[in-house]
Amino acid sequence: MPDLSLFFWLFFGTSGRLGRGVFALACAFSYLARFFAVYQVVRYSTETEPSTGWTTVLLITLLVSLWANVALSIKRLHDLGLPGLWAIPTVVFDILAIIVLALLPGNTGPNRYGERTNQPR
Repeated sequence: MPDLSLFFWLFFGTSGRLGRGVFALACAFSYLARFFAVYQVVRYSTETEPSTGWTTVLLITLLVSLWANVALSIKRLHDLGLPGLWAIPTVVFDILAIIVLALLPGNTGPNRYGERTNQPR
């Protein structure tokens, strides 16, 4: 069985650094989860019972993916040598912040947030 600790660190942990590629892919995965839940709510919007279930799934997915995007942004900011508090505006400027963070190159060497990218501190 695969070790899920790196998966949980990637989406929910706030320590360490994250490179541009992994950040972009993880954010894309988070958005795919959101879009799937929205699609199911729209698909079953004419029926009452399944729509209610999918609406609950949508709300849970939105909350989990919101935290995941904040955690991903914190680790990406750490790779840039910036404090995680700068991730607070990413909640409001979600897509724009993801694009900017995915395009900015990170520190090539070690910094105070970790020795290398894509691993916990």
